[in-house]
Amino acid sequence: RYEDTEGNPLDVPELKPKEMPPLFEVAEQWGLSVTWLPSDGYRYGSYSPGRKEILLATHDESTFFHELAHAAHQKVKGKLERGQDWKQEIVAELTAAVLAHLCGRRTNDGAAYQYIRFYAEKAGKDVYKACLSVIADVGRCVERIINVREEKALIAEGL
Repeated sequence: RYEDTEGNPLDVPELKPKEMPPLFEVAEQWGLSVTWLPSDGYRYGSYSPGRKEILLATHDESTFFHELAHAAHQKVKGKLERGQDWKQEIVAELTAAVLAHLCGRRTNDGAAYQYIRFYAEKAGKDVYKACLSVIADVGRCVERIINVREEKALIAEGL
């Protein structure tokens, strides 16, 4: 990774989008840094609880929603498992899909379903039962994110 190199700084192009994704203010409120980096060909985004950062290799809003959902899940649960835990990935992807719909964004629900199915099957679970087993956490994550957004709106209105 270029972060691991030594010597003169590399010339990295500005990858930040011209317009921040919806709910970006929630990440700011939670003290999360959000950085856009070149793709490593392996992943589109990541959330690091220890560093309080979201790294994105795409401008796709659903990826931002997914990583923000991981941050919300940490707030709901207190601590996340390291790595790609099936429950955490399904919570994040379902939460991201709900957030995209709430924000009126075009979504690729088929891709979300494939992602969820992959993690459910990897854990030896039926996809529908896996979703039902985490739906309470999804609701809490959506509520936590939307509450921050509503609080910021009330503050902006001076209420």
